Parts: sequence; C-alpha cells; structure tokens
Amino acid sequence: MGKIEPHETVIPAPQVKSLAWQGDVLVDWVGAGCHMVYALDGTVRRTRVSYAYRFDAALVSRSGQLVALYERLGTKAVIVDATDASFVREIDRRFYQAHVYEFPIAFVTLPDGTEGLAHCPREYCRLDVEDARTGRCLTDSVPRKPSDCFHSRLLQSPGGRWLASAGWMWHPVDVGGFWDFREVLANPKLLDEFQAPVKIGEEVASLTFMDDDTALVATGEDADDDEKVGDRLILVDPRTGLARRDFPLLGPAGTVHRISSDRVISFLPPHQNLWVDRLGSGRWPS
Repeated sequence: MGKIEPHETVIPAPQVKSLAWQGDVLVDWVGAGCHMVYALDGTVRRTRVSYAYRFDAALVSRSGQLVALYERLGTKAVIVDATDASFVREIDRRFYQAHVYEFPIAFVTLPDGTEGLAHCPREYCRLDVEDARTGRCLTDSVPRKPSDCFHSRLLQSPGGRWLASAGWMWHPVDVGGFWDFREVLANPKLLDEFQAPVKIGEEVASLTFMDDDTALVATGEDADDDEKVGDRLILVDPRTGLARRDFPLLGPAGTVHRISSDRVISFLPPHQNLWVDRLGSGRWPS
C-alpha cells in the first residue's frame, strides 16, 4: 500500500452548534437557525427545515435513524427521523436546576435490538427507559423511590451491557455510576440508586466507556480539597466502580469521549487544547 497523504477540506460553516455524521456528510441539525448539510467536497446545502426553537445540541442514535434535538441547559427536546428530518415526538425534563447541568438524554439499544431512550421525563432524579419512537415507558412497572441525584451525561457501553450517568448531588458534588442494563429493565427499582457508584475518592468530571468491561473517568476539580492528588484519568470497573489504573494529567481533562477501545478524545474548556492519546502510552498532555 502506498503512502497516504493527509488532506484537509475547509468548509465555511457559520454558527455551527450540533455537527453529526449522517453517512458521508456532516449535518448541523440546529445551527444557523436551520438544518445544514456539509459534504466533504465543500458543498453546503441549506434545507428548509427549521425547528423554530432554541435547540443547541443534537444526539444521533446508534443506527443513525433517529436524532434527539435538545437545549443543553433547558427543559425541551424533540425526537426527529434522520431520513427526512420529520418530527417524531416531544419530550421534557423538570425545570428544577435545569439551567446548571446538561439535559440527561441518551439513545440506548434494547435487548431485542430496537432503539430506546434513557432520560428523566418525570423527576430530575428518576431515570427511565422508553421506546425511542413511541415513548412507551419500560421502567414504570413498579413503584419507584429514586435517590436525590441529578442525572446527566447518560451513555450506554459499546456492547449495550452497561448504562452510566455522570451527574451531581447536592451540595454540589459531581458523581457517577453504573447499572447493568438488562437487570434494570427486569427490575426498574435498581435505577433508583447506582448499582455501582464510581469509587475513586474524587469528584467525577466526566466518564466514558472504553468497552463493555472498562470505563474511563476524568477526575473533577474541588477547590476546597487540600488533599487533591491532581487531575487524572482513571480506568474503572463498571461492575464495582473501583479503579484499576490511573494516568496523571498536567491539567483538567474536560469532557472525554471514546474513539476506540484504546483511544479517547478530550474536549476542554474554551481557549484550551483538544487532545487525543492512546491508553497505556503513559503520556497524557495538558
């Protein structure tokens, strides 16, 4: 195989808010006030679809067939069909403290292969799983008494075994934890508190899954903690919430996302660098 030369395509894209892949094109579902499509040859197509609301984020289902549009620090979201951008249904979350933490929402794959939606439609602290298209709730078959946790940044492990939340509890402490997805569908009461809370002795800034056996947690900042050992990335067992290995950092990791089973990408606050590195290399830049 010959040498592969890098190629860069610069596409003018003002007011981008929610880039996501749809096949071989990038779609900004809610940027510039409408639905924008960016092809890799530089072609830009502005559609006539406008959702006439202040949505500022988009989440694409694993199949690519559904998209959730939501306001990160608001209470409103909608599900749309990715094939024609048509409306499927509207969802909401409670207003309480909604302005300070990201809308808890994630597409999940149900055991039968259909697409589900994990979010908090009833209370900020109650996590439910629904059929993504119909809204039929799969976790209200028993009385629920959820613990006082503000769920956020929900995600399912790559193989569908685990569900995770990286939220917070008053007064305020960032926390995270895991559930066995099949078990909570069989017994929804298990969702009322973490089956395996993250136990690292520090706040949870963000988390992601490397695979179905390993999660990666970024530690959070705590200005009142004189014993803080420094910013770290920690490999965690989702069965127990316990640390397996940690990687010291020169600065906060921000929000981490999985690229592959051994690579992550970090989205840092504005004016800081974004980095990608390989787990196990032992070198993590700031």
